[in-house]
Amino acid sequence: MAKGITVVGCGPGAQDLITLRGRKAIDGANLIIGSPRLLADFTEGCRGEKLSIEGNYREIMGSLEERAQGKKVVILASGDPMLHSFGVVVAKRFGREAEYIPGVSSVQYAFTKIARGWDGYRIFSLHGGTGLDVKKVFRENDRIVILLDPKYNLKYLRQELDGESLTGFTFYIASNLSLEDEDCIELGFEEFGTYKEESLSILIVRKEIVHG
Repeated sequence: MAKGITVVGCGPGAQDLITLRGRKAIDGANLIIGSPRLLADFTEGCRGEKLSIEGNYREIMGSLEERAQGKKVVILASGDPMLHSFGVVVAKRFGREAEYIPGVSSVQYAFTKIARGWDGYRIFSLHGGTGLDVKKVFRENDRIVILLDPKYNLKYLRQELDGESLTGFTFYIASNLSLEDEDCIELGFEEFGTYKEESLSILIVRKEIVHG
């Protein structure tokens, strides 16, 4: 059983966006596992042992059940743990035997910055390169969210969509959400090749439908 394992969604970045339940779980943990950034931001003053994930997540996952014997283990996940985050990896191994505490996702936060609802949007990820058919996504959808990474970024999309008809599309790019250097702006497709991106960004795409 994995009853001692809890995955906590830490939100988009700012420390004050974590839930009270998530904060309580971290404070009461015997072992806290997460990326160096999440450990630095969310475990100050905690008595539990800290274990950093730095590309060794398979090794840690392999020993997680053993580590959890008789302990309260918390795994820190960015954003919401079940939206393109580490909680999905844990769930594939332990399913409902582990506990998952939701967090504010970067997608949720980004839509508050552009003051729009996000119902009707489809979410896609280019994290690590997923073989996503970008042209097909744009041809078949008029409400799109794409999670970008350092390689599969706006410049990549600019290249993939070259020659496509993008009339009526509005684009927003959001980076470093909830942090001091947060940036969220509307930009044109022609700016995709020159915009200075951060390591992780979110592209929100909306096509205005003209009825008549």
